[in-house]
Amino acid sequence: ADRAWWSCAFLFPPEDQRLHDVLMFFSFSRMSALFRWSALRWSLLFIALGILLSHLAWSTWYDRLPPSPRNHFFHFAWEDYIALTEPRRPGEVLLVVVANSQGYGWEVESEAIYTRIAERLFTERGLPVRVVNWSIPGARYNDVIVALTEARRLNPSILIMSLSPHTVTDPGKNTDRLSEWSTHLYHRLNDPSIRVALPPDVMADMTDWRMDVERWFGRVWPMWRNRSLPSALLAEQPVLRPFFERGHAGIWFRFPEWRTRTAVPREENQGHPVVDIPRAEVLLDVAVAAAPSVVWINMPFRRDQQMAVQAGWAALVPLCEARDVVPLDWSAAIPDEGFVTGAHLNRDGHRLFAEKLIGWLP
Repeated sequence: ADRAWWSCAFLFPPEDQRLHDVLMFFSFSRMSALFRWSALRWSLLFIALGILLSHLAWSTWYDRLPPSPRNHFFHFAWEDYIALTEPRRPGEVLLVVVANSQGYGWEVESEAIYTRIAERLFTERGLPVRVVNWSIPGARYNDVIVALTEARRLNPSILIMSLSPHTVTDPGKNTDRLSEWSTHLYHRLNDPSIRVALPPDVMADMTDWRMDVERWFGRVWPMWRNRSLPSALLAEQPVLRPFFERGHAGIWFRFPEWRTRTAVPREENQGHPVVDIPRAEVLLDVAVAAAPSVVWINMPFRRDQQMAVQAGWAALVPLCEARDVVPLDWSAAIPDEGFVTGAHLNRDGHRLFAEKLIGWLP
């Protein structure tokens, strides 16, 4: 077979040298050598196919998930949830809410959270308003500032931050940069448009070499970002749950146990936040660049938690006013009956928050 192939190759005149070289390269003996690869080559091929097929499987599965007024997976897949949020449509008023676990509302069904209620109330009044809920459970400064940077792409009409002053406190000396994130949104730092929007000193505080390695893996293998999600999903199965208790992998998804108006409030000590002024200024500057109208709501707290945040809020108000950001102190806006914990709302609390939001917006 090789001799016949070589004969065909030599039939071509010199001016067809490239075609001649191609035929010479793909001889039967050379092609058959591919099947005698070393273990290393086969391993690399297996890894490449695994990356490709796992990404294809994840994308296909995620794209078929039903629409949700909040991220499907609590701490996971925030990059995908944010990336797939549609920008403002023609003739539409778009409200983007960046909040924490209070806005995520894991204690209630997704249809009962205040962003979803507010959107329904707007619809009932015949107003073309869409409310995007980017409420990140346990949101830290880094998560929030990346979400605010991403909000520019949506071209929102109004950007609402419902956060406490704790968001902009000094985290102190911490050598573990990963612990300063509640999500995997640090993978969005691979996007040049995100990096350009953030000051260099902020970028330096966000990452280190270990995070750079983590981001590189996330870029090469998208499923790497959500590698812990399968175990958390399996932990929701009663038979498998005992095997996944370590690290509380499953508790993030156990909504039914919290869906009650009579839940016993657990003790929460918010402490007295000391605002880091430079961090607050950077966060506000990023927010102002994302929308023509920005509102910062001092998020509601139960009565025994309200005084702890007042000093921090007093420091934030002049920073907001200097940038035409509307500061709203709603720390006492919800009665104690509307809370499950010191800061988490029950159904009544979400309804009251939505009604107050609707009543304030022009």
